[in-house]
Amino acid sequence: ITTSINLTTSRLSNAICNFLEPIIFTFAFLKTGMDKVVADEIYGIIYGYVLPLIFITGFITTAIETAILPELVTHHKNNNHAAFKNIMNKALLLSFIPASITTIIFYSYSKEMLMLFYNTENGAFYLKLLAIPSFLSYFDGVFISALIAINEEKKLAKINLLTNFLYLFLIFILVQIPKINVMGLIISLIIYLTTSPIIYFFIYKKRINYHLPKEGYILLLIYIISICSIAFFKNIIITIIIYFLLLLWLVINKTHS
Repeated sequence: ITTSINLTTSRLSNAICNFLEPIIFTFAFLKTGMDKVVADEIYGIIYGYVLPLIFITGFITTAIETAILPELVTHHKNNNHAAFKNIMNKALLLSFIPASITTIIFYSYSKEMLMLFYNTENGAFYLKLLAIPSFLSYFDGVFISALIAINEEKKLAKINLLTNFLYLFLIFILVQIPKINVMGLIISLIIYLTTSPIIYFFIYKKRINYHLPKEGYILLLIYIISICSIAFFKNIIITIIIYFLLLLWLVINKTHS
């Protein structure tokens, strides 16, 4: 019953946040003297074009978090910590693949991707800004499943309430600042997308004494190098070559170890 109440509280919090968000954004935007039509257009571009595109592969991580939950619960009840951590490492790796590929592609080809799916370049700038920060949000569901399995639903509900409140508060404050204006929504989204998974990770780490394996750090390094190579070379082909050479090195190294 307690689990159901906490999970229901989280979903209710998300629903209220989704309901209040456009109201608060429009109110704050109009306070700056801008036209309501402009507010509707910008909000529609971000939530109609940009965010659905960023999370186009979100179904993969949803499938992963749903699949691992029963096993995690079983291993936690049996105090089989090694198996628990092993499943989590595999789930995080599987989440890393769509997270890294989609964010790199959307960061590199924001205009092309919008043209491909929506036949417009509107929102390309926003897509480029949100692509990389959204990387962390792909791990959200995996950590939520882990925390549910170790009976941390109460903390999940509190974090959810806190991040939703922070998100709405930031929108209300930042959008009203003339020099920031609509970018206040983007900044709020970036903070919102990155805060939860980071908090979940540290709770999970502390609760079961988890340490990210060496391969995890290497994969993160590969991702960072890929992003930097895009910024430096301005060429996705070079980035893909670097990306897969590093992945190949990781696989070979893992095989021989």
